[in-house]
Amino acid sequence: MKKSLLSVLTVLFLSACAEEGTLTGASWRLTGLADSETGQLTVPEETVRDTKINSPITVSFTDTQATGTACVNNFFSLVKIEGDRLNISNIGATRKAGSADMMKLEQHFFDTLIRTDRFEIRKGVLTLFDEAGAKLMTFAENRLENTAWLLTAVSDGSALVSANADFPADIEFGKDYSVYGSDGVNRYFGSYTEKAGNAISFSNLGATLMAGPEEAMEAAEQFRTLLGKAAAFTISGATLKMKDENGSVILVFTEKPQPKAENTQEK
Repeated sequence: MKKSLLSVLTVLFLSACAEEGTLTGASWRLTGLADSETGQLTVPEETVRDTKINSPITVSFTDTQATGTACVNNFFSLVKIEGDRLNISNIGATRKAGSADMMKLEQHFFDTLIRTDRFEIRKGVLTLFDEAGAKLMTFAENRLENTAWLLTAVSDGSALVSANADFPADIEFGKDYSVYGSDGVNRYFGSYTEKAGNAISFSNLGATLMAGPEEAMEAAEQFRTLLGKAAAFTISGATLKMKDENGSVILVFTEKPQPKAENTQEK
């Protein structure tokens, strides 16, 4: 009886672990990469000395393919998934050039990726292992990609106040760490970087040059200024909050509902 109960508990435990995350259908950002000499996991950005990495290293999986962004180039490969086994082969990439450090890191990433034999997902962290069971890489799930949010509150310097409902602002996070939306008057666009601990920063922000009422223009400028000060984010249910470097909430958003697919069936 004890043996039977133990077997049941073991099955339940393994089932719970298997349900902690799904490899496909998510975007994963590289957070740790095994050093080529020591095998120790290191933060990939810290290995680049001669320039700054503008785009994180990412990967997304389907049942048959992997695609993503490396330091410089976009890449693609074939994959085979069987349970927790993962085989990656035939890696190809675009042919853009970067600094010596970035190209070296990118090649090391490709060389390590193709050694993958097994994966594990726990608490939003994807870990890849080689055939001997050594850790090759760790990834964090990008929870912002393909989400859209409506601005509901902004900081006036001392407290949060309701956003201008007559000229609503919003934000959308696209693929490859792109960001875009409306500031209430103009369309804006740019990119963002997400790091460990829910740290975030926005860069290369640009906007159209339409004019609006003075009140709306002031609110739009305030929104873009606060967006540039964002240093961290939190997601709780349908609420996204941006915080500054001091930990103060400066922007609050509510998730936009996904548009319903149109019913094209003839009546």
